[in-house]
Amino acid sequence: MPMATGENTFFYRDVTQTHLPAKTFGAEMLRRGKIPTFNPHWGLGQPFRGNPGSLPFYPGNLLYLVLPTLQAFNLHYCLHWLLAGLTMTLLARRLGMSFASALMAALTYFGSGWMLTNLTFYNLITVAAWWPAVMAFALTGGRRGTALAGLCCGMALLGGGPILAALGLVPLLMVAVTRHGWRRGTVTAVAVGAIGMVIALPQVIATARVLAFSVRGGSPAEVVQVSWFVFHPLRLLELILPLPLGWHGYSRPYGIWNWEWIERTPYYLSIHQGLIGLWLAAVAARRRWSWALLAAGSILIAASGRPVANLLTWVAGGLFRYPEKFLFWFALAIPLGAGWGLERVLAGAAGLRRAARWVGGVLATLGLVLFALRPWAIAQVSAQKPGDSLPGSILAVQMVQWGWALVIGGTLLVVATIACRAWPRWAPAVVLACQGFCLLQLHPLLLIDSATILRQPSNWAPGARAGDQVVSGRPEPAWTEFSSYLATGDPRRPERYQPALSLASAMGITRGLGYPLAHNGEGLGSVLRSRLQRSLIDATWRQRANWLRTLGVKLIVLGDQIEPTAGLRQLSAHQEGGKSFFLYAVDRPAPVVRWPRQLLGESRLSSAVATIGNAPDPLATLVLSTNLGEQQHDPTGNVALLENEPDRVVFEVDSLGGVVALRRSFHPLLRAWVDDEKLPLFPADVFLTGITVPPGKHRVVVEAAGSGPEVAGGIIAVIVALGCLWLAWSGRGASRRNVEPGAIA
Repeated sequence: MPMATGENTFFYRDVTQTHLPAKTFGAEMLRRGKIPTFNPHWGLGQPFRGNPGSLPFYPGNLLYLVLPTLQAFNLHYCLHWLLAGLTMTLLARRLGMSFASALMAALTYFGSGWMLTNLTFYNLITVAAWWPAVMAFALTGGRRGTALAGLCCGMALLGGGPILAALGLVPLLMVAVTRHGWRRGTVTAVAVGAIGMVIALPQVIATARVLAFSVRGGSPAEVVQVSWFVFHPLRLLELILPLPLGWHGYSRPYGIWNWEWIERTPYYLSIHQGLIGLWLAAVAARRRWSWALLAAGSILIAASGRPVANLLTWVAGGLFRYPEKFLFWFALAIPLGAGWGLERVLAGAAGLRRAARWVGGVLATLGLVLFALRPWAIAQVSAQKPGDSLPGSILAVQMVQWGWALVIGGTLLVVATIACRAWPRWAPAVVLACQGFCLLQLHPLLLIDSATILRQPSNWAPGARAGDQVVSGRPEPAWTEFSSYLATGDPRRPERYQPALSLASAMGITRGLGYPLAHNGEGLGSVLRSRLQRSLIDATWRQRANWLRTLGVKLIVLGDQIEPTAGLRQLSAHQEGGKSFFLYAVDRPAPVVRWPRQLLGESRLSSAVATIGNAPDPLATLVLSTNLGEQQHDPTGNVALLENEPDRVVFEVDSLGGVVALRRSFHPLLRAWVDDEKLPLFPADVFLTGITVPPGKHRVVVEAAGSGPEVAGGIIAVIVALGCLWLAWSGRGASRRNVEPGAIA
């Protein structure tokens, strides 16, 4: 209930670092009747309409028209999490499972670590919720089933997870081919995908228009994250234990302790699907061998490391970055196997039940052994590091966590097997309850905190007003040590969203702040901007200060106090949770438009970065490519801003001719006009926009290219969606006659 009312919210990782800022901006624009091409608050104009991760065309955005932003934001997560359970139930029933078995499949799916991890991804939870329905209606086949499956596929694609949906085509093809045969099944799967693409046409068109001029589409070599999220073999422990490497989002000793083996936070925080669900899936593996192979293959591919990462880069040109996403197959296969396995153990399989009873007893005994060995193990670690209490405290907590997980899981496995033999009437309910208790051990993945800080940010950083550009630390350039989250003081509670940073993007977007160096995590920002950000990592603070001025930055928050630097003034310091934060002001930041006094030509990016970084006055100089820098320029010109909107900037210029510097990220979709004359646009100061203007006094309009292609795609999508609904309605009687529950091998 607190989530539905907006009192609490998810906060971990992408929720507040990416999704909430984007949806806050999108909600504001939607209430004004717009879906803009660019988000000027992010990277000085990063593509918005063409970013699938922003879900600009998803019908669920209508929630933002009737509810406050945070409430609608939370409901998206909650409703799609519940929808995932319903659609998996539908899929299991279409596969011929009993109601109890379908409930087991649904519980294992939406209660799994994979699904709970998706509560940190606004877009992936959408695909996870819709895809079982895509498969279920494809099983029905015919015009009605194909239409409904295509409609659900379109929702998944509009929901912002095209890569995950592409992976979903493999299990879709499996169910379609097994039910309808190779020819008809392949045609059905292709038709479903084609209908989904047409329904998602406005998003497809918008993304295609911006993709070429982005890290993802224009320079695959820039996609350095491609090898980051590879499944580590050590994490196979998660098949048995819920969170064996510690709790993500918690402070030590409960938090993650595995950084010696795993370099960074995994993409999926857990693959645990409940010990009962794993046992039942293993029971079903022999008869449902194709699904068992799919589950095993997904883990193998996700763990294959750099070879798979390099192959993905070569095949997909940078579009597919994270091998861990292949775990989608595992997340679908294990719940279905759990449903089939329940039917088998209820029907007999005495030997399998007996073996599981022994396994459960061994696991529970192993948990008791861990409890017994705990004092000895702590003493050994403490003796090795007598001056450091942290390793001993981590071991003390984690051995208890492991011990309880083994005792609880093993005991529940024994109870479930006994129930199947001793209480056949109540066995389904008992086994479902045991699986539910197993999955409750994943509760630390529900990283929720009070939303008060998002509505009432602290006032330690005054002076930031709508339109100001700021740098708030992570996930922006890590120029100083900086923590994204702040411990609550109680290690048994999740670390909360950092309240000290009232400049953080999740809060600042609502105040109209801009983030020129915001991270380009989705890869749809300019390649030029990404290269500049990397160049500034090794720059001096004097050079960074010049670039902050050029980018119009007014305030910057750092995690460390720096040496006095020209152009930067410390305004205040703040301490909270034992951590310090320092607020600096940047002297005389660049306005939205400016008239430089001179043009310089530099052919290399490193030279351009150094020129601005070392300039006595960076705002007096505009660095262009070598040939553009040779054009005529009046050093005495003047420019005044008249209008500044996401997709439209208007200014008045009075000069003898030259180049205006616009503080917006250069993009080929930008257009500039004086009356009916189109003006040249080009990159300036690495990734900003330069505009050549003729002599005289003129009113210049800079705007994004028209949205005609997206509008045309939207009209086609609506027509196709309505056609699918008509086919579904008109064919419902025939569908009931044609559907025959059957088994899928």
